[in-house]
Amino acid sequence: MKSFKYALTPIISIFIFCGLIVSSPLSAKPPESSGPYVSRYGEYSFWTYWANGMIVFVGADIPAYCQGDFPFGLWDYQEIESPADIDLIMSVSKGDDIPTFVYPDSIYWENPCANGDEDLWIVSGTSDAIYTDNDMNAAENYHSRANSWGVSAHGVLFSQDGDPVSFSGGFHCVFKNNENPAKAWEKCKNRLSLTD
Repeated sequence: MKSFKYALTPIISIFIFCGLIVSSPLSAKPPESSGPYVSRYGEYSFWTYWANGMIVFVGADIPAYCQGDFPFGLWDYQEIESPADIDLIMSVSKGDDIPTFVYPDSIYWENPCANGDEDLWIVSGTSDAIYTDNDMNAAENYHSRANSWGVSAHGVLFSQDGDPVSFSGGFHCVFKNNENPAKAWEKCKNRLSLTD
């Protein structure tokens, strides 16, 4: 049950560079005595997960990347910080019409371009997706609460023959940190539905 953000290692440097360009909060930080601090900006990113013998890239056009083009979909990112708990940061990312590709899980997923795997996709197209995380710092800080995060995506993709396929997929993970790191745990459930 694996899921990763920014999974293609050759793309990471491109993501960081572009993320710095587009990441610009739209509001000034309020006084500490006021309510939650909300920042919003655009984010180029993508998620990768495995389900039903396939690997799904949500937010990245893999063939475009292999051809040297910019491959990412733009997400509207919102981050919420609570003055009542400085360790608590919640986030939501929404992406409309972002590139989505489904491959057999036999491809070299860390760099599909290396073996010419970029053209082996099963279905591709665009989807609308949302990512939520109720505690971005959960892995670094001990809390009594559990961290819940994941991606949900829906859209119409197309086969290599041009046939439309209804796509629904995503993953949901729950992470529980612990004062004793050996007792920390994470459970994930991945899903993928492709129907004619």
